[in-house]
Order: sequence, then C-alpha cells, then structure tokens
Amino acid sequence: MKPRIEEGRASTRRKEPKEPGRKNTRQRTLMGKLLCIVCGQPASEGHHLKRGIPKNERGLQRKAHDRYMIPVCRREHEVLEKTDDEAWLMARKIDARSIAEALYRYRNDERNMRRVVENSLMERRVPFDV
Repeated sequence: MKPRIEEGRASTRRKEPKEPGRKNTRQRTLMGKLLCIVCGQPASEGHHLKRGIPKNERGLQRKAHDRYMIPVCRREHEVLEKTDDEAWLMARKIDARSIAEALYRYRNDERNMRRVVENSLMERRVPFDV
C-alpha cells in the first residue's frame, strides 16, 4: 500500500468507508415524537444502546448504528448515559435490544413505531396518554 501524503506527512491509515444507513434522520425525527420507553412520558431524544454492540461498531467518540436506538425522555437519558444501560433497562423488565430492532424495522412508519412502544408500555403496565 502506497503511503498517502496528508498536510506534509505520510499516512498509511486508510479511511474506512461509511456504512450506508448508519444515521437515519427520518428515524431520529420520529424518535422524538414517540413516548419514553421507560416512563411513558413524551420522548425528547433517542438513546443509542452501548452494550452488546459488535466490536467493529464501537470506538471513541462514535455512536452505535441507529438500529440500536430507543426513545427516551431527557431525565431517563441522563440516567442511561451514566450506567450500564441494558442492565439498567433489564432490571425494569425492558428488553431494549428487541425494542430497538423492532423500531428499526419500522423506521419510516411512525404508526408502527408508536405501536411497538405502546405495546412495551402496556406489557409493563406503565400508564401513558394515547
């Protein structure tokens, strides 16, 4: 492999090609319209699950693929960022991985994404407004 010259110095590092679909802006927009998966309040943002992500998708300053994202409110997001998120969610009987996969499957369909969240809340008997 030929060294590449970058700003006066040789570099043998290859840039990895971006994985298509890593950031789905429509899905991220819809995430903010759903209910928080933990408390049933309106979600303000999506949380990317940290644990269990394949090693090739981990790294410093790098978020997980959007298929590992769940809707949460600001309060719960702050808690999740400071803890082992999947263990904390499992203690509350929330299977975040399967919810995230279902949400990703319906990433462009707000109605079905809403159903996934509402079904999870109903299974755990969390009150929420429709």
